[in-house]
Amino acid sequence: MYAFEETNFKQRHLWTTDLEGKTKRLTQGDWTVSGYELSDDGKLVAMTRMPSPLLEFSDRTEVWLMNADGSNARQLTKNMVPESNASVSPDGSTVLYTSGSNEQGDIYYNAKIFLVPAAGGAAKILLPSVPYEISSAEWSKDGKSIYFLANMGVHDEIFKVDVATRQATQVSKGDHAIGGWSYSEDNGVHVFTRNTAERPSEVYTMTGAGQMKRVTAVFD
Repeated sequence: MYAFEETNFKQRHLWTTDLEGKTKRLTQGDWTVSGYELSDDGKLVAMTRMPSPLLEFSDRTEVWLMNADGSNARQLTKNMVPESNASVSPDGSTVLYTSGSNEQGDIYYNAKIFLVPAAGGAAKILLPSVPYEISSAEWSKDGKSIYFLANMGVHDEIFKVDVATRQATQVSKGDHAIGGWSYSEDNGVHVFTRNTAERPSEVYTMTGAGQMKRVTAVFD
């Protein structure tokens, strides 16, 4: 532990542990892992790295990809702009991430979904013309679509975009703010917290057809 924004911090790194408590360190170096996600087949880890965990370095994150055992780490971006939500496509060919920048590395843009080849290459914005802020995104199981959560000014909505055609479809609709969102495609269910004027931060589920169901009753 360290005081907020003090210099006595320790870098954060990835480890594995089994049910018997045996641990193995996967990353090491004078830098911090700010986010990561294991690929669906368990073979790859997409992550974002930054020089330190201090807030002033959050605009210097970069996207990396490595084998799940920590080997063969390679840098996919080198632009010194804020990046997050890195994840590997189901076929292992592409890494998506979100960034509040453009393809030239200029910042102060609404966050967009970027796609970068896992083998290396230029990162491209998936939906360059959308006017809203994308806060998080997830691959579909077949890798043909991406689900994402967008801030549309006074409400948040869940969308689905076809990667090949770049056609986006709104899945949810309402006067609400959505947080803590995740999607289980095997069950066809979105799970999230939904904030409304009447009920702040209750947990909801939603099917692919957009039907919402409240599962908590904190504010009854």
